[in-house]
Amino acid sequence: MRAPSSPGVPAKPSYLAVLVGPSASTVPAEPSSPAFLVGRSSPTAPGPWRRAALAAGLAASIAAVAGPSAAQAQAPAPKSPHVLTTTSEGFLSRLGPVRVNTRTSTLSAAYRAFGRPTTSRGKGTLRRVRWKAAGVSIVAATFGGCRRKACRTSELRIQSARVTGPRWQTAAGLRVGEPMARIAELYVDATPPADGSGDVVLQDAFSYVGEGGDIPIVTARVRGGVVSGFDVWVGAAGE
Repeated sequence: MRAPSSPGVPAKPSYLAVLVGPSASTVPAEPSSPAFLVGRSSPTAPGPWRRAALAAGLAASIAAVAGPSAAQAQAPAPKSPHVLTTTSEGFLSRLGPVRVNTRTSTLSAAYRAFGRPTTSRGKGTLRRVRWKAAGVSIVAATFGGCRRKACRTSELRIQSARVTGPRWQTAAGLRVGEPMARIAELYVDATPPADGSGDVVLQDAFSYVGEGGDIPIVTARVRGGVVSGFDVWVGAAGE
C-alpha cells in the first residue's frame, strides 16, 4: 500500500510528465516506466502508446533546444527592388543601384552593381551589355573617343537601358509583371494601349539638344496587357 503524501507537500511528478508536459498527466503511468526511462532494466516493455508519448516528448525537447529549423534559419531575405528614380526636372537619377550623373554613369559602375555580364558586344566607342539574372541590358558609349582603340568600361557612359526583371519598378510603384490597368492608377496622364500591347511614356523631360523638346525618359513596355519592362533614357555618353 502506498503511503499517503505529507500534507502541504505536492506529490513528485513522474519522469514522463516532466518530459512530455502537462498532457502526460492524463496518461496512466505504468509501474515499470520510471525504470525503463532512466535506462534500468524493466520486466515489462513499453506499449505502443507509451512509445508514441515518449517520441513526442523527445521531439518537443529537441525543438525547444535547437530553435528554428535549418530551412527557416537559412531562408534568404527578400531582395530589395531596383527603382527607376528621376529628378524634379524628369531626368533619370538612379538606374536601380547605379547612380546617374556625370561621374558615376559609367559602364564600370554597372559592372560593380550587376556583376559579370551575360553578354557583351562591341569593343570601340559603343558597347551593348546584358545581365540576364538582373534583367537589364545597357547601351554604353562615348562621343569623346577613348585613349586606346579598345575603350575601357570606365570611359563608356550609359546612354540607354532596358529592364525586364521582376525586381524593377518605377518610383511611383509600377512593377514589371503588373497588369496594364495599374498604369492608369499611378499615371493619370498616361494612355495605355487600346489593344493591350504598345509603349507608354511614363516620364519625359525637356531637352535643349537640337531644336529642343520633350524626350521620353521612362517608357513602359506593355505586352499582352502586362507590363513586360521599361525602356530608360540616360543620355550620359555626350557628357
